[in-house]
Amino acid sequence: KGTTIFFCSHSMYQIEALCNKAIWLERGQLMAEGEPGKVVGQYNDFLKQLDNQRVQEDQQQAAEQAASASGSPTSSEVVAAAGPGNWRITKVTLTGPDGIESREIEAASRVSDIAVNIEFEAREDFPPPAVGFVLVGADLQPVTCAATHFDHVPTQLKQGVGRVSALIRETPLLKGSYTIDAYLLSEDGIHVYSEAKSCCRLNISQPHNKLGVFDLSVCWEQT
Repeated sequence: KGTTIFFCSHSMYQIEALCNKAIWLERGQLMAEGEPGKVVGQYNDFLKQLDNQRVQEDQQQAAEQAASASGSPTSSEVVAAAGPGNWRITKVTLTGPDGIESREIEAASRVSDIAVNIEFEAREDFPPPAVGFVLVGADLQPVTCAATHFDHVPTQLKQGVGRVSALIRETPLLKGSYTIDAYLLSEDGIHVYSEAKSCCRLNISQPHNKLGVFDLSVCWEQT
């Protein structure tokens, strides 16, 4: 009683289970402090970004070595092909628990309803396009995706303009920071007409120390 215990560990689970305040130090510099779940989430995102950076550097080095041997241009010199005209994503936002649309929101795992909103322009002399998004983790790896053609939902155009919203009820994501990649596709989802990478950010908190990316709904039985 009335005692403070300093617990120094790289075990994220134990830090969340035992502590009521966490401090993250990186090479002697204070990076974050506060509620353990939030600090642990920031630290895990940092580690994922470091891992991804190392992978990208290795891939870039391998590509440059291959290009040097073959005389072909490196990836940074390749210009992406332009898509067809009159097809483009014009706006992407997230709707948070407060009902306000923004490019970055805060939400709580298994509590908050959120929505991904995508506005677009398309040609009316073609079949209505499909619209989708990919949820990307801090390590830049896809976590999950959704698209209108997967769920057999046709998009609608009014004078060449459309808007869709994907509602995610009681988001099952666990703590961390996620970004959204949005896509405008052909009606069968094969051809990409337009894309918007890392256009929105979703920050998830949680009141417990569960590990992973998703909170599974489990029914336990005694057998």
